Amino acid sequence: MADGAIDDGRESERHCAMCGTSTRDPSELLTWVMGSESGRTIWTCAQCSRRHVRSIEAKLDSTWW
Repeated sequence: MADGAIDDGRESERHCAMCGTSTRDPSELLTWVMGSESGRTIWTCAQCSRRHVRSIEAKLDSTWW
């Protein structure tokens, strides 16, 4: 990246932490789930998010409900 350039994330490729699917399309990322694990950001694609929604919900603090 050149000095002074702003990284707006549009060129960054994201990978699903569960299945390895990747995307660079910012509009597709709107359907992905972003999470944090051991201090790092992880992404989960829409298909894996739907498949594992119960597990994801079970890990939320009760204050979310």
